[in-house]
Amino acid sequence: MGAVEKYACMALVTEMTVVVLCGVLTRYVTKGQLPWSAELASYSLAWTTFLGSALVMDRKGHLAIEALVQWLPPSLRKIAQIVSYLVVLASLAIFVLAGFELVLRTKDQLSAAMRIPMAWAYLSIPLGSLFMFVHSFEQFLTLLVGRGE
Repeated sequence: MGAVEKYACMALVTEMTVVVLCGVLTRYVTKGQLPWSAELASYSLAWTTFLGSALVMDRKGHLAIEALVQWLPPSLRKIAQIVSYLVVLASLAIFVLAGFELVLRTKDQLSAAMRIPMAWAYLSIPLGSLFMFVHSFEQFLTLLVGRGE
């Protein structure tokens, strides 16, 4: 599933670059402005942040305090890792549920410049969190069956 996040992030960063460049050129060359460019770039950044976090989660690239785990006796290391995964999974489950609640509450609210439902912008939170949850759950299961760290 990491490929989905990878290509989505690549497309979003490309889109953000083009939109911001067009906004800057319009402002300085024609002395006009594209009122939607900053809004679109901002929403795209939110999507890139959450999908990029899921991609990093898939690659086990998030910050971890390995030194603390390594100081533990071998018998406690796996328990510490299990507890760590359970905390992460619980946190992500809250993000998913609260994020979908936010999406539902904002489905009728329109953005200022583009006049699109704000739910589309906020959907990045539960969807990115859901992808992170899936990646973490896969890694958790791998740890439990003994092929983990």
